[in-house]
Amino acid sequence: MTQAPPHPSVVIFVHVFYPDVWSEMARVIAAHVATPFRLVITTPLDPSEIVPLASPFLISQVTRTSENRGRDILPFLLALEAEEPFEIGLKLHTKRSPHRADGHLWRQSILASLLPPPPGVDEIISALRDTPKLGLLAPEGLLLPLRDRLNDNRRQAERLAAEICGGHGRAVLKQGWFAAGSMFWFRRGALQDLSASRLIGEFPPERGQLDSTGAHALERLFVIAAEHRGFVALPADALAQASSVKTKEDAHRIAAERPPSEHSWLPSRPLLIAQRYVPFLAWTYRRIPPRLQQGLRRILPSASKRPPRSS
Repeated sequence: MTQAPPHPSVVIFVHVFYPDVWSEMARVIAAHVATPFRLVITTPLDPSEIVPLASPFLISQVTRTSENRGRDILPFLLALEAEEPFEIGLKLHTKRSPHRADGHLWRQSILASLLPPPPGVDEIISALRDTPKLGLLAPEGLLLPLRDRLNDNRRQAERLAAEICGGHGRAVLKQGWFAAGSMFWFRRGALQDLSASRLIGEFPPERGQLDSTGAHALERLFVIAAEHRGFVALPADALAQASSVKTKEDAHRIAAERPPSEHSWLPSRPLLIAQRYVPFLAWTYRRIPPRLQQGLRRILPSASKRPPRSS
């Protein structure tokens, strides 16, 4: 009779858009993952641009070419659906966040939390193996309440949450939490309701959108999908408490007791609107007749000098 392996089957999913960032990630994975794993890379790039990962623990590596649609979310769901059976997964992507000054620091803090030096990764895998109720492990400080972080994704997220949970989407989101940055450890069974073939129509072509796409809505629903299946989600720094968590309310309380990461800031709706329309307004201004430009310059300064209205 064949003995079961010491660890459940582990698959690391990485969406590679920036090859230089992948090189950094590959070094961290090789140095910190000391248990057998499979690697699945999704990318819109020529596979020859992606450096191979060198690790004695790497069982197999496959690269799936995927158009840059749905950012890292749709390629992950497609790869998840196509992958052989496994128990525990890690979702990563070459996050650069060029619209943020701290984009590289945010990525590095996530990697440090999800891929700590040995024996940290083994401890994460053991906790997932030994705690069947633990369905998702978010980076430290990045398991956050949804209520103030939906922006223009609210309507789409409500509809998708209702489809996933078979209930009232608004009520689900009001109490919901999510893993900011969309990188996390997970149990395969926790995400079984997120079917790529059913959700593919939610993803529009890539146009550099900062918000309001299927990818932005769905990245906020991984925890909700896990909880709907009876699992709980915790931040990585609460791993020691995993065995004592019985309900999602327990998990929410533990997450609420921890301060958010310094990189957990998400753009507010006014900033997103400014980022969306200011470039267009500037482009339009440069193309109007010079005389009209002079008139606008006279009007705008005088408007800014008006006394403030009393409340």
